[in-house]
Amino acid sequence: MSSILKHLGKLKPTDFAAGATLIAEGKPAKLYVLSSGSLEVRRGDMSVALLDEPGAIVGEMSALLGRPASASVRARTPVTAYAIDDPEKFFEKSPAVLLEIARTLARRLDATTAHLADNRHRFAGAEDM
Repeated sequence: MSSILKHLGKLKPTDFAAGATLIAEGKPAKLYVLSSGSLEVRRGDMSVALLDEPGAIVGEMSALLGRPASASVRARTPVTAYAIDDPEKFFEKSPAVLLEIARTLARRLDATTAHLADNRHRFAGAEDM
């Protein structure tokens, strides 16, 4: 069980059927913490992530940046997740969760930077073709 799950206090989990949309791209988003099941993150028509690890968080970018969701999240299987309606208040009470989110975002940024550098190296000089 993820360390994030132990910081959810008295929150009650919510069940979602397979195919249910938890977050709609471009719309205000809640913060969700996955308890069980599998989620798919889609940006436009492209799948960008599959999440099935208990404690995975979605909606964090929207919550931290104070803007609509940059991607949609739907249940690939039946899902149980904790919905956090007021993420800012929750973060104030749970700095350990913020630290875990920061680590998750840092890992994503590291992977994205490595991918970008690899593509730039791979396609260097391609404009000459």
